[in-house]
Amino acid sequence: KSGKSKAMVLSGSYASLLESVDSNYASNLKTIYTYKIKKKNSNSANQVDSKVFNIYISGIDTYGPISTVSRSDVNIIMTVNMNTHKILLTTTPRDAYVKIPGGGADQYDKLTHAGIYGVETSEQTLEDLYGIKIDYYARINFTSFLKLIDQLGGVTVYNDQAFTQGKFDFPVGDIQMNSEQALGFVRERYDLDGGDNDRGKNQEKV
Repeated sequence: KSGKSKAMVLSGSYASLLESVDSNYASNLKTIYTYKIKKKNSNSANQVDSKVFNIYISGIDTYGPISTVSRSDVNIIMTVNMNTHKILLTTTPRDAYVKIPGGGADQYDKLTHAGIYGVETSEQTLEDLYGIKIDYYARINFTSFLKLIDQLGGVTVYNDQAFTQGKFDFPVGDIQMNSEQALGFVRERYDLDGGDNDRGKNQEKV
């Protein structure tokens, strides 16, 4: 912006960060050349022998292909205990100020920004934060969320505080929701008493 450099190499994943500080950045940028980097997940075939294991659920704020690089706004660790047949869900708020390894160069930033460097970076960030090992991960966006809820035929949750999200009203009590309603239910935070903490609870319910 200052004119000191004529060109730069820039990861496209930074687009959402740049837009947050300069809404006109894209119109002032001329792209000369682009290329994509693909990385094979070497751990995808590994089986976990333990009767207790962790699954990281990363929710990114986009529609379309799940391979889209974006911030991870939902960060849930699902601890599955095969001995007790119980599941523990642990949510870490998107704005938690944490040290981000790898591409984040161990600098402190919002947890949501770890997703820009890839789901593995978000996973490593949470492993470092809690001193645990995460065995698997699942990545989901708005499109795949809608498809999952449709496959279930909708979901029913108990809502403990009334709120509105867009065109949807959610009263107190048991609510039967289709996929569009469920997406609205898990996205709202500003109309909730506890803000993002309460949103995390609603995401766990769904």
